[in-house]
Amino acid sequence: MGSADPRGWISVKSPAGAAALAMVLAGDIADAPTPDPEENARNLEAGRDALNRFKLEAIVDCVTGGGGRGFSALRKLPAADTSRTPTRQLAQSGTYRFPDQLEPGKVYVGQSQDIRTRLQHWIRKGRYDPSKEAETREVSGGKLDREWAEQEWIEDLGGIDGGRLSNKRNPIGKRRRGLKP
Repeated sequence: MGSADPRGWISVKSPAGAAALAMVLAGDIADAPTPDPEENARNLEAGRDALNRFKLEAIVDCVTGGGGRGFSALRKLPAADTSRTPTRQLAQSGTYRFPDQLEPGKVYVGQSQDIRTRLQHWIRKGRYDPSKEAETREVSGGKLDREWAEQEWIEDLGGIDGGRLSNKRNPIGKRRRGLKP
């Protein structure tokens, strides 16, 4: 941050020094009394606005290394390099599975017409950690087709009683076994 000298002064060339100077100046603007109470109120508001603006610019400088350029430093930041960012291709409609955060060591398998929205639901519930990749499979057809695909995936993983899954029920129960498309 700012460089301090032995007398306790902070360099005004640093973001911290600029922020400190801004606080002093803004306080002076706000505290300067005039005979007009309305003008005093305007000065107080102007001082607070100036102080907040300087604080924000000092923070931006600290984060961007802007060298005192404040908000203008944001315009000079290089664009993010997305060439090495892994992209996850989620199936839009179908089945999904992910490590269950509510039952560590187990996997949760599900199906949805809109997988992205369903995964966001599980994030809010604390079941899915988006830093861990969800595996998805596209399934064409309707809900029954997706439920059958989910059931097959559950069985491939040992079934709901196999100990590896956090699922509590089969999407295709005994009464619906004959309905396979």
